[in-house]
Amino acid sequence: MLKRRPEDNEAVGEKMAKILKKQEREDRKRKVQEGEDMIGNVGKIESDRGPKVNGYDVDDEMVADIEVELDPEEVKKGREYEVEFMVGKLEMFEFGMLEEAMRRNGGKAPTTTRWLDGRKVGDNGEEFVRSRLVGRDFKAKGGQGEPAELFAAMPPLEAKKVLFRMAAGCRRWRRRRGLPEVKVMFIDIRKAHLNAKCTEEEWVELPEEFWRWGRYARLRRWLYGMRRAAAEWEDEYARKLEEIGFRRGKAAPTVFYNDKTKVRVVVHGDDFTCTGTRVEMVKLAEKMAEWWEVKLRGIMGSAADEVKEMTILGRRVKWTEEGIEYEADERHRAEILKAELLGAESNGVVSAAVKPKVEDKHMMMVKLDGDGRRKFREEAARLNYLGQDRSDIQYAVKEACAGMAEPSEEGKMRLKRIARYLVKAERVVWKMGELEEGKLVIEVWVDSDWAKGDERKSTSGGIMTVGGVAVKHWSRSQRTRALSVGEAEYAAMVTGAAEGLGMQALMEDLGWETEVVIKTDSSTAKAVASRRGLGKLRHVEVRMLWVQDAVKRGRIKLKKVGGNQNPADHLTKEKSLNDYKGLLELVGGYVVVKDDAR
Repeated sequence: MLKRRPEDNEAVGEKMAKILKKQEREDRKRKVQEGEDMIGNVGKIESDRGPKVNGYDVDDEMVADIEVELDPEEVKKGREYEVEFMVGKLEMFEFGMLEEAMRRNGGKAPTTTRWLDGRKVGDNGEEFVRSRLVGRDFKAKGGQGEPAELFAAMPPLEAKKVLFRMAAGCRRWRRRRGLPEVKVMFIDIRKAHLNAKCTEEEWVELPEEFWRWGRYARLRRWLYGMRRAAAEWEDEYARKLEEIGFRRGKAAPTVFYNDKTKVRVVVHGDDFTCTGTRVEMVKLAEKMAEWWEVKLRGIMGSAADEVKEMTILGRRVKWTEEGIEYEADERHRAEILKAELLGAESNGVVSAAVKPKVEDKHMMMVKLDGDGRRKFREEAARLNYLGQDRSDIQYAVKEACAGMAEPSEEGKMRLKRIARYLVKAERVVWKMGELEEGKLVIEVWVDSDWAKGDERKSTSGGIMTVGGVAVKHWSRSQRTRALSVGEAEYAAMVTGAAEGLGMQALMEDLGWETEVVIKTDSSTAKAVASRRGLGKLRHVEVRMLWVQDAVKRGRIKLKKVGGNQNPADHLTKEKSLNDYKGLLELVGGYVVVKDDAR
């Protein structure tokens, strides 16, 4: 065993002295501010799931206000509950002195912590203050640690969408055969990361609410904000599910399938979305309650005592007589209109995209100032998030976000145009009805718009359907400049083929066998994908020719469609509201227009 050298002890002593002096300064500062803190506490909403826009978290239980004044008594109550839960119930701390922490941690100072206080809304509609203790283990710059320590898988959004699609699609034919209905269950794991046990020597410095036990403690369970917390939580729930017969996905390690019970699970942080018969899902919920503290948000189905509507990850899911309806949460549109000072009575437009005019190009040279840049990026990020569920604005948002690095007046004009379109086109609802019996088909509609804009980069657009209903769509600028329309169309087909095979692997993880069909309105792209080699397309990169092999081996099928019957067309160019409505109906989408009959 190596002995500590005298100079090592001196170094540790110097570190301890600096830490203690820093603590004295912080304690004096805290006492001075103590009176001010009693006046009111400003809390910020924080969560571990979904993107944040201007600090706004898409957690469906969070209040939309970003900065709200919190009642000090409610904050105190929320923190006391958290302390009691962590110390009394979980026993997650091994308290000790600073000297012991430094000695056992190799001279490393304990990780500091802080409280995050925010308002939440319970299922009964009542608001309360939720307090969460988090570790400051992440550094903005110069942080150490292997990237693998920070990685925790998240399922693609289409994983949850396909669960809804399949649950809706099999309802009627199962009823005709006298089989139990496939339902959807929503479960939240309370304080998910705290369930993962910490076997490493990780010490933290705790806030004053813990000082009656000690100021320093070794973690017995991982704390939010610690580097390995998310990854350890992923290992925790994966191990538990595999122990009871679930098979973990290979393409998406956060999806699980039990071949015996036919229950499927998609995990997003602390959100578990499951499909299966009620009997089997109740058994699963009971098992999960033995492992962790769970919140059963509801089981969605046709029975009178089952929920008919649910908000999850900032989306609304509704159970109807015909199937399941899926749409973005209305709050995102409301925030965008608020940012642009628009209301229900404002005038709307029939196209989200702006056709650039010659006289407007000078606006690209007028850059926004600091506050203008911040507001532009906040609104653009929110629109980008909304575009995941609204394909009618996705192309326009992509064009607007091209100026994210250097926001200009032209980009600001584009955002205003999208907001005015949202005044008129209020919602897009994806209706998932009955599936036809037979082999499942993943259809990927692809299109491109050649060499548009000042940079002459083409746009790849695509929309992917399962059973005729869209589960994913995209509008992306191609990285290389295509020299012909055929080359641009082929590049769009390569993107669509990759997305289709990825979806096929995901559905295989969930226990469904599928085939992939690529639909394009380009005869040239279809011809290139059906042969071997470059032919006359000398500019195409060799790495893009894998699609030819996939077609030859039968992994992908190709089909030619008419340009006016290709729903991906609206993801590559400007379209009118009537065009959006017609094209989206081909893939199960319905645009709800202001003043239309609901």
